[in-house]
Amino acid sequence: MYGTKEFVVNRIQMITKFVNENYYRKISLDDIAADVNVSKEYLTKFFKKYMDLTVGQYITNVRAQKAYYDILGKAGNLTQIANKNGFSTTRAMNKAFVGIYGKNASVIYKEDNN
Repeated sequence: MYGTKEFVVNRIQMITKFVNENYYRKISLDDIAADVNVSKEYLTKFFKKYMDLTVGQYITNVRAQKAYYDILGKAGNLTQIANKNGFSTTRAMNKAFVGIYGKNASVIYKEDNN
């Protein structure tokens, strides 16, 4: 059986792997919990305790990072990039970008395309 540290690392890896493989679609806590074989209540408390982020914040961070690379790689317009990376709207993507990068995706897109 796992020691505590190995157990935590393994469980975090399972959760983050699921998010990284499914970030582009709508992900619910139920989806992740089922994949990792825990309750969603346990999932939220465990993840927050060991990652110091909510699961939702982690999903948003992954989506923003992927979208950022798509902007730099000129992988479409902002609507296409938002949709490709699991954001419901460009507004949601812009809000995530402001929180993470300090400027919205539109500004980064314009800077990179000039």
